Amino acid sequence: MRSLTISIIGALLALFALPVFADDALIAELIRLDESRRAETKTLHVEFDVATQIGDAISFEALGNVWEQHGENKYRFRCRSQAPSEDPRRKGELLDYMVEGSFDGSDKYLLVVPYEEYPVEGPLDPNCYHDVLRNRGSILRNTKMLNYGGNPFLGTHDASPPSAEYSVFYSYKEFFESYAPTRVEKLQNEDGDEIVQVEFEAKEERWSLWKEWALTIDFNLSKGGLLSKYSHSWAPKLPSELSPDFTGKIEITVNRFEESASGRWYPQETQVVCDQGDPAGNVFITSSINKYSVNDESALQLGDARFPPGLIVIEEDTKKPQKTKYHIWGDGKPTKTFTSREGLRAYLENPTWTRFLPSILTAGIVLATALVLVVLPVIHGRLRKKIQKKREAFNARL
Repeated sequence: MRSLTISIIGALLALFALPVFADDALIAELIRLDESRRAETKTLHVEFDVATQIGDAISFEALGNVWEQHGENKYRFRCRSQAPSEDPRRKGELLDYMVEGSFDGSDKYLLVVPYEEYPVEGPLDPNCYHDVLRNRGSILRNTKMLNYGGNPFLGTHDASPPSAEYSVFYSYKEFFESYAPTRVEKLQNEDGDEIVQVEFEAKEERWSLWKEWALTIDFNLSKGGLLSKYSHSWAPKLPSELSPDFTGKIEITVNRFEESASGRWYPQETQVVCDQGDPAGNVFITSSINKYSVNDESALQLGDARFPPGLIVIEEDTKKPQKTKYHIWGDGKPTKTFTSREGLRAYLENPTWTRFLPSILTAGIVLATALVLVVLPVIHGRLRKKIQKKREAFNARL
């Protein structure tokens, strides 16, 4: 009897454990597919277009963007962007920018210039020193963040809880190790694809700005485990100035997958819908990939982001937040560096002629040296010849 009771209890425990084991197996398969894809991808070249609609008032199309992976933890990108002017004289005006960036290991280089002035040929006019809102350069060291890269993919750095750090290196393994799902379910979508739907519980974290959040992610097993849908809603701890009950929701959906090779899928068209409770401010973004090349060295087109001479470049280090540097860029390197914004401002506010005073003094010294070494000997030689002729003429008369 005792043996029978133990057997029944064991069977019940095994029965209740089956969903847990099933969940673990599904997650393990997603991680395996992700790690296999990462290991196979050495280089990647993607060309894509982006269309943005904000309410009924703003429509913006950015064509010909490029995003690349150059080996492990190296990325290059070039994308067109639009942002409201921060200049009080141009309030409400939307400006077009070209953004060029490099990400090497943990160092990010970013160049932002007006779209109509790209590519920058030659040094910037000194007047641009005072127009840092239109021409910007930055170096950020010891970071994992690539939140300004125009990445056309829906990756786990996009589909992560609001307290997570946005990182291009975020793997499925890191994701599931950091956040335990409350529900894992295998489904089938309208196209007959196998979907693993994962749900995360909403909880308040001490250092988070969010009072609550909810997150549901669909992984498409039939498309190599790629993310196919992501739905995230949130409510902040502090009420919005516009609405005390402000909540937000963002949904990202892959509308169409395509194969670059047999069994190698990528999200050809992705749509983002951001609902912030105000129809006039709702955002719709559609990204369409036109070219997708894996491990093809000949397809790589972008080099390192290069700062034009005359650009003000701000250098920051996440491990040394108090050690910000301000550079005035020269030919491939800084010509002047300041350790405080006040020092840079004082230099920029000086009269133009004082900036070139060292150069003027140097030129003066060079000119004086030339007089001593070249001009004066010539004059002295001519005087000697005249004196010699006068002596010869005087001796002849005698």
